[in-house]
Amino acid sequence: MRTYTRQNAIADNIKNWLETYTRYPVDKPMAWTKGVPLGFYVERVKALEPSTCTRAQLLLAMGGGDNWGINECDECGKDADVLMRFGDEPDYEARWQDLCAACLCSALDQMP
Repeated sequence: MRTYTRQNAIADNIKNWLETYTRYPVDKPMAWTKGVPLGFYVERVKALEPSTCTRAQLLLAMGGGDNWGINECDECGKDADVLMRFGDEPDYEARWQDLCAACLCSALDQMP
């Protein structure tokens, strides 16, 4: 169990995005890049500082999309600055669970 902050989510998104998109030719556009070569976005994402990057900076560097940098509670679905993460690094059969403070308090209230 550990805390998982929005900054953790942003840093993980940067790492995962670069692992995914640096495998493609950087001199060619992708469907979502609106004719701009992928390398333009790769360089912008590489320039981000994970420890201080904001969600707005992340979205701008990645060319949009609103699902990056979200830190979502698995119980209520709300975006939270800090979650409590239970479990281990996921594989294809298991996954961790992220819970916000409100859901953790609700769970404790339900205990006998």
